[in-house]
This record gives sequence, C-alpha cells and structure tokens, in this order.
Amino acid sequence: MSQPTRGLYPVIASRDVASSAAFFASLLDLRRTFENEWYASLASHDEPTLQIGFVAFDHASIPEPARGALPSGFFVTVEVPDVDAIHTRALDMRLPMLIPLRDEPWGQRHFITRGPDDVLIDVVTVIPAAPGFAEDYVG
Repeated sequence: MSQPTRGLYPVIASRDVASSAAFFASLLDLRRTFENEWYASLASHDEPTLQIGFVAFDHASIPEPARGALPSGFFVTVEVPDVDAIHTRALDMRLPMLIPLRDEPWGQRHFITRGPDDVLIDVVTVIPAAPGFAEDYVG
C-alpha cells in the first residue's frame, strides 16, 4: 500500500536566507517555523502543512552540480482567500507588477510579482471559470 504524501513545499535557493524569509513572511503573512544562518522555513498560521523554505544557494546540503545556482524558470503560486488584499500589500511594498491584478477566464483572479533572487510569485484567488474552461477541471 502506498504512503500518503504529508507535505509538499518548495525550497528556494537564496543569496540571503533571512531577507528572503522576511519578504515572504511579510507579503503572505506567514509564520517562521525554523531559522538559522543557512536555512529558514515558513508556514501558514492556519495550515501548518502549507510551507516554503529557503536555503543558502551555496550550502553543502545542495548537490554539487546545482550548488551556487539561483532559481530560474519557475514561479511560486500562492492561493489566498483575498488576492485584492495581498495586492494592496504588494503595492505598499512597492513590488513590481509583472502581471497586473486581473481576472482570467480559466478561473483565477491574480497578479504576478518578483521577489528576492528573481523568484516570480503568482498570488491567486479562485473564481468561477468561464465556459470552455470549467470542464477542464478534474476532481
């Protein structure tokens, strides 16, 4: 019998672990669960399995072929109950709006900004999908 997945979270390689963790904690109202000089983790106040981690990009825990590299080619999507409130916070933080706040026909109201180490952050609230997309959802 297979074992259920108990958690799934990104760990982002960072030049400055403390400032990256502080940025995400401030933008998304996350709580610190662990922090030392080379690693930090954050979690939702309400859902402890919703987590994100940060590791020093040159730390020995990163496999040698990837050590010293920073993230590229991906973004972190965060689903929140009120994207407009987070958008206001992001504007107050003077974050760049790579995609402005908007409704998408596939059922998202969202915006995309850039965080530390050039990580793209897609903040989303689910909305009703338009015809042609609603039937694409599974489960």
